Amino acid sequence: MTGKQRARFRAQANALEAIVHVGKSGVTPALIQQADEALEARELIKVKVLLDSSPAAPAEVAKTLGEATRSEVIQVIGGTVVLYRAKPEKQEKTARKPAARKGGLSAGKKAAGIRKTVREKGGAEPKKNAFAGCKGMAPAAGARPARKTGTPRLSRGGRHQ
Repeated sequence: MTGKQRARFRAQANALEAIVHVGKSGVTPALIQQADEALEARELIKVKVLLDSSPAAPAEVAKTLGEATRSEVIQVIGGTVVLYRAKPEKQEKTARKPAARKGGLSAGKKAAGIRKTVREKGGAEPKKNAFAGCKGMAPAAGARPARKTGTPRLSRGGRHQ
């Protein structure tokens, strides 16, 4: 893993909450299973080592968890360990791509082609009315009237008009 990749993962880990906590029992098979499941679901996890009660140092916990879960230790700072394991790519998605339709273009591609030919011929596309609802413009069909909001204006004397 390159230094840039590690830096990117450290930056992403800043926003994460610790998912796995190592306490007085240390690294147990149940803890390894929990970390493994978390890595499978998220790829990047934070592990919190409780310094007061953990029998092992955070660096030892990181090394043990990294080997047991086949993950890479990204960083160890104080009692916090960041682990990363890439998800295995699914072969089904990459192996089979849907075959192209022989019937022609899809509706979206047809519309894009029509717009392109209209532009090439010098014609203008119909534009949406950007001024709909502004003062002086007729309201759209079925539109509700504008509602007055805000505070009433005061005259120079301070009374409401």
